Amino acid sequence: MTRYSVQRFRAAVLRTHLRIAAIIALPASLLNHLFIETPDRGAVLLGFALLALWLQWRIRHHGDDSLRYAGWFVMATLCVMLYGVNISSQQMQLEVWMMIFPITFAPIVAARERIIWFIVGAASLASFMMLRHDSPNAVSLFMPVAAYLTLGFVTLMLVRHNELNIERLAHLSTVDPLTQAYNRSHLKDVMTSEIKRCRRNGLPLTIVMLDIDYFKMFNDNYGHLFGDSVLEQVAEALKRAALRAGDYVFRYGGEEFCIITAGLDRDESRQFAEKLRQGIFR
Repeated sequence: MTRYSVQRFRAAVLRTHLRIAAIIALPASLLNHLFIETPDRGAVLLGFALLALWLQWRIRHHGDDSLRYAGWFVMATLCVMLYGVNISSQQMQLEVWMMIFPITFAPIVAARERIIWFIVGAASLASFMMLRHDSPNAVSLFMPVAAYLTLGFVTLMLVRHNELNIERLAHLSTVDPLTQAYNRSHLKDVMTSEIKRCRRNGLPLTIVMLDIDYFKMFNDNYGHLFGDSVLEQVAEALKRAALRAGDYVFRYGGEEFCIITAGLDRDESRQFAEKLRQGIFR
């Protein structure tokens, strides 16, 4: 669930980036085309804006897989940054173009891809700086690249810190504090997503509901402290029995638990339920 929460955050940032790109690039392309002597600048921004609009349309129709288009947008942003670096005539303009890329790609790609894009951006920036018409010396080449590396490193650290906070909050909001199984509020989200996934892939879905016999009597005789210990042990037994990647264990309420698993036929589902019972019995 924590990974799913981070992915939803990345998808939301990607959609925001696309809206901002379209809102800024469309007017900028028109202004560049009308008032600047080199209308190709307007064409580049117009192409970037049209790509952002097309990606928005694709994401709207493929919401579950929106992050698959993140690489396209990152590549387009890199090209725009390099184009801006190539045409910039002032240091301030150069720094503004240079800041676009790390701020854009860091929140919308996974950690491993983040490092790759960071290195690709630094290498591309250094290459384009050397190809600039003004033939920069070592100092003028080093300063923008060093600034890019510093900005990129700080951005990566901030994004990672933010993702860790999202994971902690997601864990607290979806996990039962006593048993460390998923709570009932998270059951609806998982069931909805699993039903969609199983329908899409043609897989059977198994839902097992169980409760602890005579639990109220046990609580009355031995107290709630021992009752909590029983709930913890039952939850641990269920989690040991449901070890597959697609297995979910929920505390439904009180002494009731729910287990969701996919890909099992009817006989395998019976065997799985018996495995859960035997795990608790032992």
